[in-house]
Amino acid sequence: MLFHVEMSLLLMVWGKRKNMKKNMVIVLALLALGCSKKESKDGVSSRISPASAQVKFVMLPNQSVKLVDPGKAPQERYQFTLTPGLKERMIMDFDVKMLSGAQSMLLLSVVWTSDIVHKKMTKDGGLSYIFTDSMRAKPGMTNFKKFNELVNKQTIETLKTYAPTGIEGEKVLLSKNLNPVVQKMATQIQSSNSVPTLVFPKEKIGVGAKWVYRAEMENSGKTFPAVYLFSLNKVEGDKAYISIQYDIAVKDLKVKGYNASFRLTGKNNCVYTKNRFAISGDVTGTVKVLIQGSENIVTYNATLKAM
Repeated sequence: MLFHVEMSLLLMVWGKRKNMKKNMVIVLALLALGCSKKESKDGVSSRISPASAQVKFVMLPNQSVKLVDPGKAPQERYQFTLTPGLKERMIMDFDVKMLSGAQSMLLLSVVWTSDIVHKKMTKDGGLSYIFTDSMRAKPGMTNFKKFNELVNKQTIETLKTYAPTGIEGEKVLLSKNLNPVVQKMATQIQSSNSVPTLVFPKEKIGVGAKWVYRAEMENSGKTFPAVYLFSLNKVEGDKAYISIQYDIAVKDLKVKGYNASFRLTGKNNCVYTKNRFAISGDVTGTVKVLIQGSENIVTYNATLKAM
């Protein structure tokens, strides 16, 4: 989720800059492509199918989460839960930089705040939450004053459903009367799925456990693997410390008439608290984009704080 939030913001801020280099425009278009999911067999129906999606992020049926090593005793089952009416807050502070040839640019430096309210369990076993998201740019980001003028007093409210394992299901955009720029970004985020924040196996696990979440990205009938390796590193009281490594490679894409490919690698360190949805941690990643033989690099890093 986090990665796609960043790319949607990039598209909003930079998509209309007339003096932007061709490669930068193509990179942003590539990374901000809409995604959709097929039907999940993990307890939640995924009914998102935007007609504009060019790259579909698809979960493999019956192979979404696989336990590799259950870890040491004691073991227990980890999953997300609902406490109707409970309110949480998660704050993401992130920066995105781009290298294109000899050029280096700070594309994005933003604080994103999500206020989360626990709602109810759905008929198919999903957990529903209402997210109210707001954002502000930090000084140092190009055009940060203009960005803050655009998003001032704008909040994106979304009803989201998750399986207890953390796999994302249906999303419904509830916000009305957004300005056109924020509305476009909200629609893009609402209709997409990307790197999962945190996903659990159904089995009991202990310290040292490892599990894999597998998915596919699909473009023009071609599929590309997306693999996420989760590790339970430490447990202290009601907190579990989990690391996530991922590697997504997509080749032979046509973006704005050009041949393009990209590879996303990264690592997240998360602190999960029992009976809570919001997590704390940090995220780092690199996206290498190849356009007509020219390499462009996007780096991103973020800190997450649960409140």
